[in-house]
Amino acid sequence: MSKFLLTGLTCLTLCATSSAQHLKIAVIGSSTAVGTGASIPDSSWVNLTQAYFKSLHEIDTIYNMALGGTFTGDGVDTIPYALARNPDLVLVSYVSNDAAGDIAVPVTMQNLRTIYQAVINAGKVCYITTPHPRNFLNGSQNIKQVAVRDSTLLEFPGFTLDFWDVLVAANSDTLNPIYNSGDGVHVNNAGHQQLFQIVKNANILSSLVPLAVITDSFTAVPQQQDVLLSWTSQVAGPVDFVIQRSEDGNSFAAIGQENAADNQPGTHYSWKDASPSSGRSYYRLQTTTNGSPSFSPVVSLLRTVEDWTLSSIYVQPGGAQLTAEIQSARSRNITLSVIDAGGKTLIHKAGQISAPASQLTLSLNGLAQGQYYLRIDADDGRIATKAFLKW
Repeated sequence: MSKFLLTGLTCLTLCATSSAQHLKIAVIGSSTAVGTGASIPDSSWVNLTQAYFKSLHEIDTIYNMALGGTFTGDGVDTIPYALARNPDLVLVSYVSNDAAGDIAVPVTMQNLRTIYQAVINAGKVCYITTPHPRNFLNGSQNIKQVAVRDSTLLEFPGFTLDFWDVLVAANSDTLNPIYNSGDGVHVNNAGHQQLFQIVKNANILSSLVPLAVITDSFTAVPQQQDVLLSWTSQVAGPVDFVIQRSEDGNSFAAIGQENAADNQPGTHYSWKDASPSSGRSYYRLQTTTNGSPSFSPVVSLLRTVEDWTLSSIYVQPGGAQLTAEIQSARSRNITLSVIDAGGKTLIHKAGQISAPASQLTLSLNGLAQGQYYLRIDADDGRIATKAFLKW
């Protein structure tokens, strides 16, 4: 029997009421999923998730099969044992050990694909977390972390939990000190709370538990100075919409309202938050019809005021040349690097950008077809990375 099953299996049984859905969740992953860094087990993100769904009477069991020091390859070995517990949903959370162990990005991604496909083939729901930042990684390892983050978000749209943005220190690839448990690797109680909020706000059980939601879409899109909220109503007749915002994902306040005296199903609405908060905000829509309110899923948005940003990259048909557009508030010196999936730098070029935006080009002649990463290092120490394909 797998050592991961023997050592890492903890069953968290919930005292479900008669109205519970009796759903089961399995968690596989490494030490953060175990709860390392939290002062007590109840403060870990997995146990916070357990308590939250228990309060909603939506699950009765979480099997936590995570084990410290493990890699995505260990997850490939563990997933058959997790599926043997017949869970309805599997959370996969290997957050930094692959990069720290110098495992190549293609290997990590293939392991995640294997795990994800095994869960889907079993007829279950699968969510995969991105890595989260940690300290003490060298440059090549940090590149691997960012590459796995970008690839995970790209390959599993709608089923990725972003554990990176809420924990990373500003203008770096390292752990925000306010979430550091003390070892530079694991997160403290506040960090675990942030990860729980990501899971909570993702509505991971939405495909398994019917929700009292009467909107078929609700989105938040950042614009230059504001945030555009959009939704489509499914109800007929008079309806009141209230747009709500939160700084912590828990306490929401009304910031806008729309009313329809005779709504037609499928009608599209939009509303602008003209004074959005910087940092991470959470939005939801309260819809009231016949005196009964219901709520949309919560959407989160990270809005930062950037001095410069890598806004877009474009690869010329045929893959001969890459064009990068960089927006900047002032002139500055930068370096552009092209890095392969294994973390090796293949192209390195100095450049300069000026306000308000600049376009720089790189020749890709000599590079084989495949996935690469463009990295921009600026004179202020900030780094930006975007994935691209040469085809």
